[in-house]
Amino acid sequence: MSRQFSQQTGRTITTARRAPPALGVTTRAVAEMERRRSKYETDLQHSEESNPHLDISDNEEEQSESPIMDTFIEQNSRGVIHSLTGFTYTDAELLWAEVGLDIELEWRPNSGPRPKLSARDAFFIAQCVVHTPTTWAKHGIDFGIRPGTLEQNIHKVRRVRR
Repeated sequence: MSRQFSQQTGRTITTARRAPPALGVTTRAVAEMERRRSKYETDLQHSEESNPHLDISDNEEEQSESPIMDTFIEQNSRGVIHSLTGFTYTDAELLWAEVGLDIELEWRPNSGPRPKLSARDAFFIAQCVVHTPTTWAKHGIDFGIRPGTLEQNIHKVRRVRR
C-alpha cells in the first residue's frame, strides 16, 4: 500500500498495490505441478528399483478377470468347475460369452468405488449357489465373502434379464 497526498482534496489517499497478473499465478501453479509430478515419478522409480517384486501397475488387463474362479482352477483343475456348477469349463465359458456383457454392464457402478468382487466371479458363485443349495453362511465360507454381501451379489446377478 502506498499513501499520497492529494492537492485537490487536501487529504491523504491510500492506494492498494496492483495485483500480480493472473498469468504469473498460473505459470507458478503449473511449475509447481510439474515439480511434484517429477518428484512422484522419481520416488516411484526408486521404489520399483529397491523392490523389484512390487507390482505397481494400473493396467487392469494384467489382472485376472475372475480371481476366485482362477484360484479354484489352480488348486484343482478345470474339472472343479463341473463339480461346483454342473457345467463343464467349456460350457461355462460359452455361457459367460452369452450373458457376460449384460452382467458386466449391471455390475459396473456409475460412481463410487469399484466392487471388490468381479462380475465374472459373481456369475461363477451364482452358478455354484444354484447347483449346490445350502446356507449363505456356508457359501460365504467357501468363497471368503460375508453371507450378507454374498446374498446381495447373487441377487444382483439374478436381476440381469436376457
